[in-house]
Amino acid sequence: MRIIISAEDFEKYCKVFDQMKWQAGEYAPTEEEINTRILPNMKDYALFLIWIDCTGVETPANKKSREWIRDILRDSLEIIEEKEETK
Repeated sequence: MRIIISAEDFEKYCKVFDQMKWQAGEYAPTEEEINTRILPNMKDYALFLIWIDCTGVETPANKKSREWIRDILRDSLEIIEEKEETK
């Protein structure tokens, strides 16, 4: 599933996430959580994964999950320069 987001909106989300009190820190979902909850509902979890990527810290314990999250985002998100007008 491709999720389209404008570059402007993507930057706004990252800025808001950076200013939030709650940051992902060392948290990353497990492989099982990614497979059973996130991937089947990627449209619902896209912002959650962006939040983890923007505000998280990589550790030896979460490195594999964070790399996988970046791969999922790279494969799922299409960042465009302008929003397409809704008809």
